[in-house]
Amino acid sequence: MTAPSPSVRLLQAYDEYIVGYTQSKYLLDLGGLVAAVPDKLALPNGVIVVDTQVAGRWKRSVRKDEVVVEAALYQPFDAAESRALQVAADELGAFLGAPAVVAVSVL
Repeated sequence: MTAPSPSVRLLQAYDEYIVGYTQSKYLLDLGGLVAAVPDKLALPNGVIVVDTQVAGRWKRSVRKDEVVVEAALYQPFDAAESRALQVAADELGAFLGAPAVVAVSVL
């Protein structure tokens, strides 16, 4: 059984998927999106992965009644990717016990 596509994952900073494989880490950026971003923005707080490719960075702010996920994308998401991003944020919100709100910007 194949996983649904697109699949969005919100990886934490220093997740082994990103930093653990020196020789193969560029396989996560086949489109060259990370390389096109200025160096100061290339080191993410958290990493957004769509299917198997790095697509942006994210951070969260826990507030009294909600969790805000700030997503900085390397290129705009289509409707399906946006829905998958909300699903990933909802999973994080459920884990933290509050509804998730996604704020998107494009780098």
